[in-house]
Amino acid sequence: VHRPSAASLARAVNQLSPRQWNFFNSFLEVVAARHPRYRQLIDHMAGGGALWHSLSGSGSAYFGVFEKADAAVKCLRALRGNFRFQGIVSPLETVPEVGTG
Repeated sequence: VHRPSAASLARAVNQLSPRQWNFFNSFLEVVAARHPRYRQLIDHMAGGGALWHSLSGSGSAYFGVFEKADAAVKCLRALRGNFRFQGIVSPLETVPEVGTG
């Protein structure tokens, strides 16, 4: 399994559209197979306008990246009552460069 460096991930996030990001959490399919609610989240994010969506490292959070705030709000409203701890955060303009040391 190829594990990109933090610096290459930061470059991809800063230079590519989220639709072009080719990184993923390999844990996602394992979790989705065991827990159908994750499959609901995956389907909801994909159909709800997320340009990119995935699990955090260990699966404690699921998140989506949206181009427009109104799409994020619409997706959040549709999730209300089905999942706990939903929220919307504003992104940094760019991801800070990560040193190698």
